[in-house]
Amino acid sequence: KAAGKQAMLEKEAQVVDKAREDSKTPAKPVKTVKRGSDKDWEGHYNIGLKLWEDGDLEGAIKEFKTVISINEEAAGAYYNVALCYLRAGDKSASCSYAYKAGKVYLAQNNDKQAYRMMLFIKHIDAKSSLAQRLNKEISDRAP
Repeated sequence: KAAGKQAMLEKEAQVVDKAREDSKTPAKPVKTVKRGSDKDWEGHYNIGLKLWEDGDLEGAIKEFKTVISINEEAAGAYYNVALCYLRAGDKSASCSYAYKAGKVYLAQNNDKQAYRMMLFIKHIDAKSSLAQRLNKEISDRAP
């Protein structure tokens, strides 16, 4: 298990490093989604991804938060907000949204992804109380 955790830590470190770097490459082609009704959370999600790729962090955060307001179970949107805040240099907000993603994953019985969110938080702030809290919540669920 220790080797597995180490491998997971290394993979999460790569995720964090990638989120921190400023991408200079052009955005990948994304299917154009027009802003429709507020029930179209997937459209907002796709717009958020496009804005992220274009480097418009404020716009991406707005779109991902719209997704969350429509679908509170969209754990990926919480995680994407965390990535945006991390790239913007706001570690506290990044940890907060990663914790929220972890909570959603736990509610969906996806302990593996919740654990990944805990590791993500630890890489941002090794002493984070949110990482400790999420780790405890994950451990409390273990049989």
